[in-house]
Amino acid sequence: AANDPVAMQFAHKMSNVIVKLEKGENFEGDIPADAEVYLLSTVPHAVIDLSTGDAAKDSYGEQAAIRCRQVSNTQYQAIVVPQNLTSHRPLVEVNMDDVSYLMEGKITYRPGMRHTITITLDQNPEQIKIDIGGKVEGWN
Repeated sequence: AANDPVAMQFAHKMSNVIVKLEKGENFEGDIPADAEVYLLSTVPHAVIDLSTGDAAKDSYGEQAAIRCRQVSNTQYQAIVVPQNLTSHRPLVEVNMDDVSYLMEGKITYRPGMRHTITITLDQNPEQIKIDIGGKVEGWN
């Protein structure tokens, strides 16, 4: 105990993922306000090293779908345990108007970073575009 202030330093140890939905040339109408976005193929359980404060995916954890929080009609957000998804696998699913858009890709969720995934939607769920890692920045 002391009268002097104690300096404390904090840092994010998880990954922040932003999913942005954009209308493609052939997409008619507006993106529905009730769309649902899921991050797929991720392990949601972490192991924390108390000596360093680092978080890593639980090597015995099972993959699960993480439902993203809706920020606006076109932007969704999730907090993810840092991990590498190095093989081509289902990465993001968007459900809207009884249509499911499924995107495959590879990504490395890095600790303390914000990852932006931009998805360009088309009327045909088979003709969507996904831009992964176009923006990886510090997470404040």
